Amino acid sequence: MPELAEASARRNFRLLGLYSSGIRHLMTRDPVPTFEALRGRKVRVQQNPAHVAAWQAFGANATPLAYGELYGALQVGVVDGAEAAYTNYVGQKFYEVAKNWAPIGWLALTAPVIMSERKFATLPADIKAAIQQAAEDSAVWERNLVVEGEAALHQQVVGHGVTITQPDRAPFVAAARPLYDRFLTSEADKRRLRLVMDTAGA
Repeated sequence: MPELAEASARRNFRLLGLYSSGIRHLMTRDPVPTFEALRGRKVRVQQNPAHVAAWQAFGANATPLAYGELYGALQVGVVDGAEAAYTNYVGQKFYEVAKNWAPIGWLALTAPVIMSERKFATLPADIKAAIQQAAEDSAVWERNLVVEGEAALHQQVVGHGVTITQPDRAPFVAAARPLYDRFLTSEADKRRLRLVMDTAGA
């Protein structure tokens, strides 16, 4: 987190903690037991160049589509699947139209907790310490809550009779690597990537 704290400080923000926004997986109309089985399938992705490029690298036909249209698109076969989090899959009942789930964890989203550095500097030392400690403690609690929540949602998915496959993640990781140089152009970005990879043991 020191790298992110330094980057935030350069923009006059104080990084207080790092929350999780969940992990993204794959829901499909037909099972995806292997990386190779994904080839050519139309997978709905967010309208984000990096997301489109990633799923193309995975061999899918990456298809940007408005989220509000996704349920119907899955229902009639306009798309074969979509990347999603457990919360979306269960909360929006996508399991009704995409009865297959592959927990590949292709993307982990984070949510930094920040405040104005200028405002932080005006606070008494004890208040600064209390805010920082509370933010760090809450971040640990929140990340654990996400892990527990995903485990509970997984059980709900099982209860809905969804077919769950476990494709090997290694081919996804290998296919994504060439995108790093394409989308991470600054030395700072590359340094942060190395830090993430080292932390994850990838």
